[in-house]
Amino acid sequence: MAVTTTTNKNGATVKKRTKKDGTVIKKVTGKNGGVRKTTTKANGATTKTRTKDGNTTGRTTNKKGKVTSITKKNGNTAKKGSVAVRLANKAKSGKGANAKKLQDLKAKKVAARKSGDTAKLASLRKKSTATRQTMRKNIKSRQKAKSAEA
Repeated sequence: MAVTTTTNKNGATVKKRTKKDGTVIKKVTGKNGGVRKTTTKANGATTKTRTKDGNTTGRTTNKKGKVTSITKKNGNTAKKGSVAVRLANKAKSGKGANAKKLQDLKAKKVAARKSGDTAKLASLRKKSTATRQTMRKNIKSRQKAKSAEA
């Protein structure tokens, strides 16, 4: 197993391990104690986790890049087919109006963060939260309609 250790531009320690089966494990330990870990399997499936203040959060994707599970701060894991996982996939690559709006807001947030405009960033965060809530409601109502139909 090959291991390389470097320091990135932010001063965080980056440790990269490559296993015999082709799995790559990248662990970034920040100066503030936060740890980000990315495991990429040979087939392209990834698991990304972040540990901060004792809480571990993360998501797992398949080889096509679709989210298959999400682990939240409280330790609960949302599995494939759950509202949280469906929402994550729609937000990432959805074709609907709300999904497109979220993708557009994400691009605007990146620009606002780069320019350092905190007021704009706060308003964009509120908009994306509202859009996300709308999408969540739509997914839930669609699930209810499907279960009532069956």
